[in-house]
Amino acid sequence: MCNLIEHYGYYTIGENKFYDEDWQENDDLLSSGKTAFDMKLLRKFEVEIVLGKLSFKEKADIYNEVYGYDALITKGNKNVEEDCKKEKQHGFR
Repeated sequence: MCNLIEHYGYYTIGENKFYDEDWQENDDLLSSGKTAFDMKLLRKFEVEIVLGKLSFKEKADIYNEVYGYDALITKGNKNVEEDCKKEKQHGFR
Protein backbone atom coordinates (compact mmCIF):
# COMPACT_ATOMS: atom_id res chain seq x y z
CA MET A 1 0.00 0.00 0.00
CA CYS A 2 1.38 3.42 -1.02
CA ASN A 3 0.77 6.24 1.46
CA LEU A 4 1.65 9.09 -0.91
CA ILE A 5 0.15 12.41 0.14
CA GLU A 6 0.79 15.58 -1.88
CA HIS A 7 1.14 18.97 -0.19
CA TYR A 8 2.03 22.46 -1.41
CA GLY A 9 5.77 22.21 -2.16
CA TYR A 10 6.35 18.69 -0.88
CA TYR A 11 4.89 15.22 -0.61
CA THR A 12 5.06 12.47 1.97
CA ILE A 13 5.29 8.74 1.66
CA GLY A 14 4.52 7.27 5.04
CA GLU A 15 6.66 9.16 7.55
CA ASN A 16 9.17 10.43 4.94
CA LYS A 17 8.94 13.99 3.54
CA PHE A 18 10.28 14.90 0.08
CA TYR A 19 10.41 18.51 -1.14
CA ASP A 20 9.57 19.33 -4.76
CA GLU A 21 12.56 20.35 -6.87
CA ASP A 22 11.12 23.84 -7.35
CA TRP A 23 10.01 24.42 -3.75
CA GLN A 24 12.13 27.60 -3.57
CA GLU A 25 9.97 29.17 -6.30
CA ASN A 26 6.78 28.92 -4.20
CA ASP A 27 5.36 31.96 -2.41
CA ASP A 28 5.23 30.04 0.87
CA LEU A 29 7.10 27.16 2.49
CA LEU A 30 4.92 24.68 4.32
CA SER A 31 7.05 22.91 6.90
CA SER A 32 4.11 21.09 8.46
CA GLY A 33 0.35 20.92 8.20
CA LYS A 34 0.11 23.85 10.63
CA THR A 35 3.22 25.90 9.79
CA ALA A 36 3.88 28.06 6.73
CA PHE A 37 6.52 30.72 6.07
CA ASP A 38 6.49 33.50 3.50
CA MET A 39 9.52 32.90 1.25
CA LYS A 40 10.34 36.64 1.08
CA LEU A 41 10.51 36.71 4.85
CA LEU A 42 12.66 33.58 4.97
CA ARG A 43 15.13 35.06 2.47
CA LYS A 44 15.37 38.24 4.55
CA PHE A 45 15.80 36.22 7.73
CA GLU A 46 18.43 34.00 6.11
CA VAL A 47 20.75 36.94 5.44
CA GLU A 48 20.19 38.49 8.86
CA ILE A 49 20.61 35.18 10.69
CA VAL A 50 23.84 34.31 8.88
CA LEU A 51 25.41 37.77 9.19
CA GLY A 52 24.11 38.37 12.71
CA LYS A 53 24.87 34.82 13.87
CA LEU A 54 21.38 34.54 15.35
CA SER A 55 19.14 31.55 15.83
CA PHE A 56 15.85 31.57 13.94
CA LYS A 57 14.00 31.96 17.25
CA GLU A 58 16.10 34.98 18.21
CA LYS A 59 15.40 36.62 14.84
CA ALA A 60 11.69 35.78 15.08
CA ASP A 61 11.58 37.34 18.57
CA ILE A 62 13.23 40.52 17.22
CA TYR A 63 10.80 40.69 14.28
CA ASN A 64 7.80 40.18 16.54
CA GLU A 65 8.98 42.89 18.93
CA VAL A 66 9.81 45.42 16.18
CA TYR A 67 6.51 45.00 14.35
CA GLY A 68 4.33 44.59 17.45
CA TYR A 69 3.25 41.08 16.53
CA ASP A 70 1.83 39.04 19.37
CA ALA A 71 0.75 35.50 18.49
CA LEU A 72 -1.69 35.40 21.40
CA ILE A 73 -3.54 38.48 20.11
CA THR A 74 -3.74 37.40 16.48
CA LYS A 75 -4.85 33.90 17.44
CA GLY A 76 -8.10 35.57 18.48
CA ASN A 77 -8.20 37.38 15.10
CA LYS A 78 -8.38 40.78 16.85
CA ASN A 79 -5.50 42.42 14.97
CA VAL A 80 -5.11 40.25 11.89
CA GLU A 81 -6.05 43.01 9.43
CA GLU A 82 -3.69 45.48 11.14
CA ASP A 83 -0.85 42.91 11.13
CA CYS A 84 -1.34 42.26 7.41
CA LYS A 85 -1.14 46.00 6.69
CA LYS A 86 2.12 46.26 8.69
CA GLU A 87 3.66 43.32 6.84
CA LYS A 88 2.59 44.72 3.47
CA GLN A 89 4.23 48.08 4.30
CA HIS A 90 7.50 46.28 5.07
CA GLY A 91 7.53 44.24 1.87
CA PHE A 92 5.98 41.05 3.17
CA ARG A 93 2.69 39.56 2.00
